[in-house]
Amino acid sequence: MWFTFSETQQHLGIKGKQILYNYEKRGWLDGYVEKIEGQKYIYMRKIKGKTVVQHLRNYVFTIDLKDFDADKYLKKLSSC
Repeated sequence: MWFTFSETQQHLGIKGKQILYNYEKRGWLDGYVEKIEGQKYIYMRKIKGKTVVQHLRNYVFTIDLKDFDADKYLKKLSSC
């Protein structure tokens, strides 16, 4: 499951628009970002047993990132 940077920002409760781009610049999103048809996306499922939120918590201490479970999100969407 892939989200754009702005979708990821909304789901994780990040207020500043540039925060995720800054994380990418610092290499904190390595492995989770993919450019698809000219648009950057963030992978929201687990890679090596960690979601992007769990991975970012190794670096980010000043922002309270919301937990995000891609499987629960997809189930919720399909039940609507």
